[in-house]
Amino acid sequence: MRTINTILFVIILFSFTSCSVMWDYLVLPFSGADKQTNVKIEQYYPDCEHISYSIDTTYNNDVLHGDDFCINIWKVEHGSTQSPMQTIMFDSKGDCVGAYEFCMGNAQYLDVYKDVPIFKMNMYNNVILDKLKLADYIKIIDAEEVVKENILETIANYDYNIVVFWTDCHGYYMKRHLRQVNRYIDKNKDRYKFRVIYLKISIS
Repeated sequence: MRTINTILFVIILFSFTSCSVMWDYLVLPFSGADKQTNVKIEQYYPDCEHISYSIDTTYNNDVLHGDDFCINIWKVEHGSTQSPMQTIMFDSKGDCVGAYEFCMGNAQYLDVYKDVPIFKMNMYNNVILDKLKLADYIKIIDAEEVVKENILETIANYDYNIVVFWTDCHGYYMKRHLRQVNRYIDKNKDRYKFRVIYLKISIS
């Protein structure tokens, strides 16, 4: 009987700690946190150079389900969907130097935005950091080729280019995601030159 109770406890504990489910059901309803569904990206623009585009909808599946842009390897390997809340950081050569996807865990507890560049989780490093290139992310934006070429030609003008995936839904969590990026830039903008590239994913 004790073994069964222990197993049930572990299952319940895991369920309520994955992707902030505990916050959803036990904290958020009583927290007074802003639960408005729609997000207006303009109010989260940082005090540095930034540009904002939607991604070409033909790439939605690649970003959320494929492994070409995969950050959270475990989710893709188990047939799950990548979160639309992602931050990917590239150096002045366009090489990935750090990445974060929402369901890796709480960004604050993991100190994702503590250092420059943003954190590198050992279990993902060898798989994603070497293959992710800023050029591939620029290719998927819904813009004319001349616009994409201009973005690529100016990569070296910045210490870091930060790609931020977002949607206009997901309420509190999306807003927290955007605020964390903003605070990170504000904290480090005097030492580094950043450009933030916001890429909006359409979620049906």
